[in-house]
This record gives sequence, C-alpha cells and structure tokens, in this order.
Amino acid sequence: MWNGRASLLVVISCFAVISCDVGETDDPDEELAFSGSVEPAFWYNANPFKPTNGAVPYECIWPALGSDASTAAHFVNGQTAFYSWRAVDFTSTTCQPGQLRVARWERVSIAGESAYVMRGGGGENADEVHGNGGIRFGHVLASQLAKQTSVLTRYIPGRAGHAPRSCEGTLYVSDPARGTTFDLGELYYKPDQPASSGAKWDNYGDQAGSGPTHYSYLLWTWPVAPDGSENQGGGQIRAVVSAGQYVRACDVEPVYLPMYRAGSRTSVGRVKMIYGRVHSDGGVNLYGWFAVAWHYNGDEWHYLVD
Repeated sequence: MWNGRASLLVVISCFAVISCDVGETDDPDEELAFSGSVEPAFWYNANPFKPTNGAVPYECIWPALGSDASTAAHFVNGQTAFYSWRAVDFTSTTCQPGQLRVARWERVSIAGESAYVMRGGGGENADEVHGNGGIRFGHVLASQLAKQTSVLTRYIPGRAGHAPRSCEGTLYVSDPARGTTFDLGELYYKPDQPASSGAKWDNYGDQAGSGPTHYSYLLWTWPVAPDGSENQGGGQIRAVVSAGQYVRACDVEPVYLPMYRAGSRTSVGRVKMIYGRVHSDGGVNLYGWFAVAWHYNGDEWHYLVD
C-alpha cells in the first residue's frame, strides 16, 4: 500500500526522468523499498555520466609484465578472479593491441594496494577459456600496470556513487546465477535494437560463463532511463562483485528499468535495481546500482540475490 510521502517521492523522481509508471507495482519487496524515509532514485543517477571537466574517463596502459604475459583480474573483495588478460585487442577504442583500458573514475584499495577497474568490452583476449565473447571487466592492481593513471573522482557528476543519507535496507547476498537465464541474452535495455546489438540485459546478470565463480556488477548509474530513453554514459561498472558478497540496500528508491525484444519499442518486462553498498577488502564503502531481480510483465520475479 502506498503512503503519501512515498507517492510524492515517486512523482518527483518520475518528473526528473520525464516519465515512468507511478502506479502500484507487483514487486514483493515494495513495502520494504518504501518503508521509512527514502531519497529519490534520480538523485543518485547522472545523465550524462561523463567527467565534468571533459576528460576521457579511461587511459590505455601497458601491463607491467608486458602484453604477452597474463595479468590476473580481481574481484572487489580482494579475491583473485579465475580469469586474466593477455594480448588483449579491443575493438572501437583508442587502445593499442596489448594495452589495458583502465577506468579513471577512482582508485580503490584491493588486496592491500591501489586498484582500478579494467574496462572490458568487445575484442579478443588470448587468455579467455570460459566462453566469454569479448574482454571481461575486472579490477586490476596498480602493481600490475606499467604506470598509474590520474583519477577523475572530483569530476564525477552529481551524486552518482555518493553515500546516501542512510543505508539500513535489506542485506542481500549476491547470487547472480540464481536468476540469470537464457532469456536475458534476448532482452535489451534499449528499444529498437537489432538482434546483433550488445545492449542486452545479460551484461548485468551472471558473467561467469563456464567459469567457476559467478559474479556481476555494481554500477555508477542506470544503463537506461525508466522510460526507455538514453542514459548517456550509463551502466559503467564501479565494482566487480562475486557471488556470496553482501550488498546492503540503501534508503533510496529502487528503479525499475524496461526490457525489450529485438526491434521493438514495447517493454515486455522490467529489471529492478537498488542503490546499495558493497565493501572492498580494504574496507572501502562503494555505493552504486545493483540488479537484484527481473521479470516479464505479469510473471514471477527471477532473483539475482539471496
């Protein structure tokens, strides 16, 4: 049941993103989501999500051991991932073959030292053996790079990634394999996409492939606006979260984002994202958007958490 305060916040949020459904949802967590004092979701989104000083948000850096040696990836909890990078070759970037594409948004303490997000994407990785069709995202340690990059933390737009007033919501355990089905590979977060488009919702479900550790992502911002319009620069990854890691929901409205079939502008379902908090193994609090469930319209929810 909606109360007046929650309804007002939803109306304000929807006004900021042009339009979205302000009616009652069929989300079983709705009462929890809107209990107490919550902040509007759009306060913690940024559109566009680009450095306010106009800088390029990544730098191409050579691995410390050279491009022909393997560079191990890490999860944000400090665990060494099951995958690594070697002789990577990105498509549609400024990086030379062999260079790693290092995000400049921030440095985070992982495994006892500074670390960054290595931005994956389309391309080839000579070390990929678990069925990933491109280059995986992961955290890369400063000691694994030939140089460190300067960071753009002061130029992050708005409140994206900031600590909210309170984080006393549900404590989830990440379990992306639980709700990641083949359907997500055929559902898009942008309307009117060709079947070949990479704008698929399975980018934000389980990323393990045939690998032994399931994992997903904490995001700086939404991949798309709730009405299906573009969220420029959206969906960038702040943390790589392995299964079993805790995610604390903050007292911020969840957001429900549309799902489309190829070539269609009609939403067939929704993904629920919460603004939550994870910890690096260095004790750093990281805040961002985390996909916790999805469903087809009128159907049951598939959960990506426990």
